[in-house]
Amino acid sequence: MRIEVIGGGSLGAAIAAGLAAAGLDAHSAEEVSDHARGVVFADGLRSVGPEGATALHLAALRAARALAKHKGERVFVTVQDTGGSFAMHGQAGDRAWAGGLAGLAKTAIAEWAGASVKAIDVATGDGSVDEVAGRVVAELLSGGADVEVALGPSGSRSVVEHHAAPYAAAQRAPLREGSVIVVSGGARGVTATSLASLGHLRPRLALLGRTALVDEGPETASAPTEADIRRSLLARAQATGAIQSPKDVAREAKLILDCREIRANLAMLERSGAQVSYHAVDVRSAEAVAGCLGVIRRAWGPIHGIIHGAGVLADALIASQTDEQFDRVFGTKVDGLRHLLAATAADPIELLLVFSSVAGRLGNSAQAAYAMANEVLSAVAASERARRGPACLVRSLAWGPWAGGMVTPGLARLFEKAGVKLIALDSGAQALAREVASDDPFAQVILMNGDPPVTAIPIHRAG
Repeated sequence: MRIEVIGGGSLGAAIAAGLAAAGLDAHSAEEVSDHARGVVFADGLRSVGPEGATALHLAALRAARALAKHKGERVFVTVQDTGGSFAMHGQAGDRAWAGGLAGLAKTAIAEWAGASVKAIDVATGDGSVDEVAGRVVAELLSGGADVEVALGPSGSRSVVEHHAAPYAAAQRAPLREGSVIVVSGGARGVTATSLASLGHLRPRLALLGRTALVDEGPETASAPTEADIRRSLLARAQATGAIQSPKDVAREAKLILDCREIRANLAMLERSGAQVSYHAVDVRSAEAVAGCLGVIRRAWGPIHGIIHGAGVLADALIASQTDEQFDRVFGTKVDGLRHLLAATAADPIELLLVFSSVAGRLGNSAQAAYAMANEVLSAVAASERARRGPACLVRSLAWGPWAGGMVTPGLARLFEKAGVKLIALDSGAQALAREVASDDPFAQVILMNGDPPVTAIPIHRAG
């Protein structure tokens, strides 16, 4: 079997040399060739900051995609340096933005039956190239079936497990009456639903969403369903002689329904006790985010909190995931967080919550981009918690599937068949309220499979 070690500079070359010295057909390369049946993606060992995160993870996806077209025996390994702890200890700094590679590996496990897959986080530190490469090679040759392996400083080896994590009562309140909270993706879906549980604290919620609000015409105002709206739009077109394709009608009908949902959620949040404003902005644009937050400050004053709940899905198996799909999914999650953090660098932030997913923590077939993006969010949250200290509550919430939002009826049936319980909307909202009121030391928690959701944290066990 030909194994290609992709990228990683001198460390990647040393890993390839070490595997070759052990008798394997291993080679250092910059791209995966048609002859490769094993890929060790080592470019996660490079120092990558926030701006380089998208290019790094897209390169990893392309490497996996090249290998995915081959059937039979395959080997796929991701190697990164996020402190030798998958960034969970908060010491990775800017390297945390490279923390999504394990999500790709875990997705490959879910998709490729019989493949040998591993994610390695090795602390390079002050170690020599030969020392660091030797640790990686030893893990590849004798590490067994463990998937997430952390090679920490001083020669330690550990694997990732999940343990129950009871809530700890907060010593302080990160939200007070009048606190200005910027919420991405907060006007639709489960994010909006969960925010209602915070209304009694009377915050000021500035909701950011992709959809520009439009007023619908009188011809659709009484049409309750999408099918009814489409019929009304077609009747209008026929009456006016306008030419509208079925695709145009479907797009307009969806926009009308989206605007109705947004307006209903804004009213619901105001009834819960919050002051609410809505801003149409694409969080993938740094300029748009900065401009929008400037408007919010001029109206309400400094920003005290960020809840990053924006997300989109473009599910596809690794073999067929396109670069464009990756950009939409990864950009909304990762670039969105990057831009929100940059635009609030001078604000007195006391609350930073990011909505992650168990797709990143556990892997999920057809969700490579989503899994990688959510793993980055959790890694960055740990880094931000360490950087900001106790004055700011920082947490990544790795949600299981909700009974609503992006979980369609078809997906719900698949989850039910797999024995995964959906999180009821009211239970999820209560879980968010408990997180805001909890002062435990964990930067990442998992919430899934129960009513109320079971809470867990990823930890390391010596291996």
